[in-house]
Amino acid sequence: MMEDELKLSPVKDKPKDAAVVVLIASITSAIIPLIPFIFLPISTAIVYTIVISVITLFIAGAIEARITIGDWKKRGAEMAIIGTLAAILGYVIGRFLGGI
Repeated sequence: MMEDELKLSPVKDKPKDAAVVVLIASITSAIIPLIPFIFLPISTAIVYTIVISVITLFIAGAIEARITIGDWKKRGAEMAIIGTLAAILGYVIGRFLGGI
């Protein structure tokens, strides 16, 4: 049914490959937002980091939609919005807990 209706092929279990992908994704996603802090003053770097992070989230969502099923624009926007809201929530919780 998956192959006929959705044009999906069965997934092959390769835990080592999945682990390598997760490792590379984690390192990349941790390094990208830090790049502006290497070259810019902190106040400017924060703005650039936010912009770069939102763009990166959009690209990740778009790539996911292209690999799987879905509209790349919609999935990119969805990923950017959810990621941004998660970052804002994390910031607010951090400020709240840091103030105790």
